[in-house]
Amino acid sequence: QHSEQCSHGACKHNHGRKSGRKLSKTRKATIYILCIVFAIMLVWAGMWTYMLMKVSWEKAQRGLAEKTAQIRERYAGVKGMKNLALRKIEEIRETQAMKAKQKLSENRTLGTDPGKQARKPPDVGQIPAVTMHEEIVKPVPARPSPELTLKNEAPPPSPTEAKEFRIDFTVQLANDQVGHIVVLIHREWAPIGASRALELVKGDFYNDARFFRAIPKFVAQFGMAADPAVNRKWSNKKIPDDPVLQSNKKGTLTFATSGKNSRTTQMFFNFVHNKFLDSQGFAPIGEIISGMDVLEQIYTGYGDKPKQGLIASKGNEYLKKDFPLLSFISAAKVVEQ
Repeated sequence: QHSEQCSHGACKHNHGRKSGRKLSKTRKATIYILCIVFAIMLVWAGMWTYMLMKVSWEKAQRGLAEKTAQIRERYAGVKGMKNLALRKIEEIRETQAMKAKQKLSENRTLGTDPGKQARKPPDVGQIPAVTMHEEIVKPVPARPSPELTLKNEAPPPSPTEAKEFRIDFTVQLANDQVGHIVVLIHREWAPIGASRALELVKGDFYNDARFFRAIPKFVAQFGMAADPAVNRKWSNKKIPDDPVLQSNKKGTLTFATSGKNSRTTQMFFNFVHNKFLDSQGFAPIGEIISGMDVLEQIYTGYGDKPKQGLIASKGNEYLKKDFPLLSFISAAKVVEQ
């Protein structure tokens, strides 16, 4: 009845307005909830999109790295085969030259030297009788006794002539521990580098030299002298590159280089198999045959922080002050096999 009476709109009761306010609050709450749900869905979709893009990017990077590695391997293989073929040609030429010299020497010994055959033989009447007798009847040399033969045996070849020789690096580690790394140098791997290493070791160049660049899972580099004057003396004594005939496997010893034909005194040990260095011209000269555990104990905490320019100008004075924990070579010498 009362609602019928108030249908004309003149009633002062709040029938319509009161119910309208309750409906407005419900709608606002619903809108808020929908906005929050929509925002959550947007964030979730964005996260998934980012993850998918990241996975796709990493996959593309891996594929590119694999393709690059395959190309490098193929290039290194072709280059290695070329170097090997050139080396074989040089060996064949050397062998032919040696055979020719040996044949010429035998001909001269037997009196069949072509140059001598072309000359007019002297008149027999002009040759003294003693000379003729010596030409016809030559004394038979006495057979040497066994004792004399043993004493006069040729000594073993020196490291300068040997195809292989060994270098013993005495390494000072942390906590006053000392270890030895013995390296077998192969001349056939890198003859020019092997000769330079022998020259440096015999000159005591590496004594007290720090491993100034030691990076885990990469290399331990050394070869800058303790005395700056010695560094200046060797800085311009560069040697030509050797062809890369062996890979930079774990435990191999290789000369460092800053470019083509720029090797001087710096070398490094490979902590791992750094195969990518092969295509960059780094030719190993030898391999560790004893002391791999010592190599793995070389201090790597400084990484490549020591500056080579300051080492060259100040030597160990700079390294001892700023990098006191560096491992170093207390002595290096050629040892008998």
